[in-house]
Amino acid sequence: MRLKVYIYVLLFFFTISVQAQKEYTFDVFTHYKVEMNNKKYNRVGYVNSKDQNYFLSVYLNKEFTTARLYDINLNVFHVFKVNQTENTNFDFIYLETKPINKIINNEVITLDFESDNTNENKMILKIFRSAKRKRPFNKYKLIVKPSDIYLFHAFKTSSLHPYELYENFITKHNILVLEAKDDRKLIKLIDYKPVSFSLKIPDTN
Repeated sequence: MRLKVYIYVLLFFFTISVQAQKEYTFDVFTHYKVEMNNKKYNRVGYVNSKDQNYFLSVYLNKEFTTARLYDINLNVFHVFKVNQTENTNFDFIYLETKPINKIINNEVITLDFESDNTNENKMILKIFRSAKRKRPFNKYKLIVKPSDIYLFHAFKTSSLHPYELYENFITKHNILVLEAKDDRKLIKLIDYKPVSFSLKIPDTN
């Protein structure tokens, strides 16, 4: 048991050293609002439309604002303190890096156009307990907008909890999700815009 813990610690610190001075670039900003149980939540995030292996989530609170930059390849997330200068302008201050404690999901997610296929702006996202199940245990009705770039993971990583780290589902559809609704929640896109900025993780060794 001690050997396993020792190996894990060594691997973690090796990962940290490998990603020293790593730079992440983002080209898409989205702001979704989630309504559930008579409460509203803001989901602000940044993604790279050409790389689905990392994303940045900004957590807006009354007292403070923080952000987490998830790197799925390195299995770590970087924590930032955030100073909000304007409505959607943020100043990110690096704090620390931690390992991701992944939850293994056996669920299967599919995304298809509605059965009548008469409206290309409406799709159905289905979530199955396993690959053997024929009936989904949950499904979202989506209103989407065709896009020239891949934008679905901007919705998935910011608003499709707990599947933001789910790696086995990448749709081939180039779409921007405008609205998603299931039996419990309503998710609406508030803002979307192209951006160009990067975050560099300092060498902490």
